[in-house]
Amino acid sequence: MTIERRNCRRAHTHIPLKLIEPYSQTSHLGYLQNLTMEGMGIFSPDYLLPQSQYICQFSLRPDTPPLRIPGSLVHIQKDQGSFFYYGIKFNVVHPEYRRMIADYIESLPDDGGSR
Repeated sequence: MTIERRNCRRAHTHIPLKLIEPYSQTSHLGYLQNLTMEGMGIFSPDYLLPQSQYICQFSLRPDTPPLRIPGSLVHIQKDQGSFFYYGIKFNVVHPEYRRMIADYIESLPDDGGSR
């Protein structure tokens, strides 16, 4: 049974992202599958170590510079194919980024996110 830990509205997306390991500058590519004010769910073909720290880099819109938000890997699930599903909890979100995420989530149609 899956326990839902994020209680705010979730925007379902398919946004390319990069996860950067802060100390080695190694990066992993994936897709942001859902986004909340507290964190995100992603798909990636790369295996990531549990409880690792990353800089999550992604753009909410093609014409905007990427957001860079530190986060912790809190959930791992092997998908049906060659991808892994990961849950990342944001550590600290700059107030401007919080506003941008909130605006993005609110701009989606009602069926674009769930609570």
